[in-house]
Amino acid sequence: MPVAIPQLFLSWQQYGSPAYDCSAVHESGQWWSVNHGQPQLALGTWSVLFGTISLTLENRSLQIMIWLAAVDIVALSVNSFSLGILLLQGAVYCTYPLYNYVTGCIALGSWCGASIGGLVLVINRMRALLRRVGWMESNISSVLIFTTFYWAYYTLFTPPGFANSKYQTFLFTPVIYASDEFNILIQASLICLFDVVASATHASLHLLVSQSDNQLPRI
Repeated sequence: MPVAIPQLFLSWQQYGSPAYDCSAVHESGQWWSVNHGQPQLALGTWSVLFGTISLTLENRSLQIMIWLAAVDIVALSVNSFSLGILLLQGAVYCTYPLYNYVTGCIALGSWCGASIGGLVLVINRMRALLRRVGWMESNISSVLIFTTFYWAYYTLFTPPGFANSKYQTFLFTPVIYASDEFNILIQASLICLFDVVASATHASLHLLVSQSDNQLPRI
């Protein structure tokens, strides 16, 4: 059954609600900054300089790691901190539908973003060890823009996972109806299958490398 909440721009309708209507008090603009804000010269200057320096650093691996760290912070805030609170409450999707939907989008997008960021970092380090210099090294900003779009795509355009305290995980179904239980079985089976295949492949590669090392002539 399709989820009723719009998948893209989830909060757009809520943005137009009375709770977000600034003009009920005063027209939006600098009046709000003067009467309700406070300039932060030190923190603002530091933020601008830090971002500028980080983006222009010659150390390309550091740029990737900074990007990856930002994604990991977002991912941990949802996949660990937020999920933990929901588990303590025994919450499911319908306990907080909108919150679960939004955090589910962020959780999936951040996980995919961290995955592609880690892959880019590995490729970068391998090329550095092999002393390869090419398009990737000269256009690291373009690579990070691609990973950002990849992150955004999975956040905004793909079905999210929902925190479920009964099954202690994120599920790609809200489990509103009894028939959703079968989908959980399929999801769990596929994840286990991929884990087994990946583990077997990893172990086989280690065995092949070990045998190759043993066959090399000793000096």
